[in-house]
Amino acid sequence: KKQVLKRISFDLERGDSLGIMGKNGSGKSTLLRIISGLITPDHGEIILEGKIITNAFHEKDIKINLVSSNERSLFWRLSLEENLKFFCSLYGENSSKKNEKINSLLEYFDLQDKKKDRVMHLSSGDKKALIIVRSLIPDNQILLYDEISSSLDIPRSEKLVTYLNEEIEKKGISIIWVSHSQNEIDLLCNKKYFLSNGSLTLK
Repeated sequence: KKQVLKRISFDLERGDSLGIMGKNGSGKSTLLRIISGLITPDHGEIILEGKIITNAFHEKDIKINLVSSNERSLFWRLSLEENLKFFCSLYGENSSKKNEKINSLLEYFDLQDKKKDRVMHLSSGDKKALIIVRSLIPDNQILLYDEISSSLDIPRSEKLVTYLNEEIEKKGISIIWVSHSQNEIDLLCNKKYFLSNGSLTLK
């Protein structure tokens, strides 16, 4: 077996935005999946506010959202609007206030005029923007972004960084941002790490 991660230890404070860079295959996605609870580590623990949450993604009070760039996480035969309604029902958030937030996000990320379009007909950039909108609907404590800006046009990438910076300041959310873009990490993150040979080092 290949040991993907070893000696990983770091703190994420409320309001932190932590950036992680590393080569393909270095274990960045694996680390995020462990934090989100989708993968159980062989050793070690994930602790949130004093509570061990390792592999606890099913607990409703754990508000950690892993956001992947995988477009297959959407329902391609449904419209953009139908996708959001479905995921809102899973979050248990179908209030009129939440609908206002959705419309505001669609407007912000230039998707308002594509609400009725089927996902299969959207460009790759529009699909990524839809995934981002979906991730921002629930009120999360921690957002884990796994190279979400790939295939996203520069204006939308900049809008996302601006929006997240505002959310960090207003709500004190915390973010782990995995990216190959040094510029994005410099603009968004107050802590910067490089993942290599299974270990994190400060940049």
